[in-house]
Formats: sequence, structure tokens, C-alpha cells
Amino acid sequence: MLSVEIDQRGQPIDITAKKYNKDGAQRAMGESNKRALLRCAPYKFPAGVYTMTLNAKKGGKSLNPFKN
Repeated sequence: MLSVEIDQRGQPIDITAKKYNKDGAQRAMGESNKRALLRCAPYKFPAGVYTMTLNAKKGGKSLNPFKN
């Protein structure tokens, strides 16, 4: 699960992974998701914090979500 904060211009300013396994595959998926979020910006919805749940079995797309 990712928490994504969007500013007034529709740009992601914070991405945080809420739950993840610390193995290489999960980290790679998080980095891929981060790049996808940044490529698709700016977003056309109100500034705020949004929660995104990714289902690896269905595929998915995701700044540094793996903050410590």
C-alpha cells in the first residue's frame, strides 16, 4: 500500500510505502511504481494525500516509497 501526497499543481511530493516486504523484488516494484507516478504527473485532482493499494497479482504501477 502506498500513500501519495499531491501538491496544488498535481505533482507528487511524497510517496511512502505503508506495508512491504524488504526483498529485492518488492523494492524493484516500488521503484517502478515511483517512476510511473512521476511520468504520469501532473494529476488533475485536488491536492491532498491519497492511498493506493497495489495488487501484485493484477499488476500495478509506483519519490522513494521505502523510507526508513
